[in-house]
Amino acid sequence: MKIYKLLILLVFIITAVSCDDNEELYVLNPQGSGEITAPQSGFSQVLNPVEEQTNTAFVLVWNPADYGIPVETTYDVEFAKTGTDFAEPILAGSTSNTNMSWTVGDFNSKVVGAGLSPFVEGNMDIRIISTVGSGSAPQISE
Repeated sequence: MKIYKLLILLVFIITAVSCDDNEELYVLNPQGSGEITAPQSGFSQVLNPVEEQTNTAFVLVWNPADYGIPVETTYDVEFAKTGTDFAEPILAGSTSNTNMSWTVGDFNSKVVGAGLSPFVEGNMDIRIISTVGSGSAPQISE
């Protein structure tokens, strides 16, 4: 009986000593919002309806967001018809990389989803939204 009491006391002491109330809290200090580097503003893309739909149509590249410490960042790429101020953007993709590409078929689908008419010249705005985890305030590119 004494052995069990000593064993329980030993387990209690080990548990109490092993608990650590020292939690590290990091404060994110956003310093940059993942600005688009390619293509340049004013870039024009003509979608040819007879082109192979699996060919790469469009590649977007941006600088990584800077939160002041190394963190895993998620980037959401949004498309919106020019002049709408992103009132109803569509999510064109999400990644942890600093680039994204679309095939002819997928890019055409996203452009039409953003409100542009098929077979008619139109303008589209693109932005990158970077976040860290689920509770961080997003950083939005120009």
